[in-house]
Amino acid sequence: MLPLFNPFEAVTDFFFTNAPRLLLSFVWACLSS
Repeated sequence: MLPLFNPFEAVTDFFFTNAPRLLLSFVWACLSS
């Protein structure tokens, strides 16, 4: 049986996996502008 989908958990997982990359992209965009 599949576990119940937890949107909050999915969002936090997505955020924590992508936050460093997004932050680096933001900093790079600021520096290169």
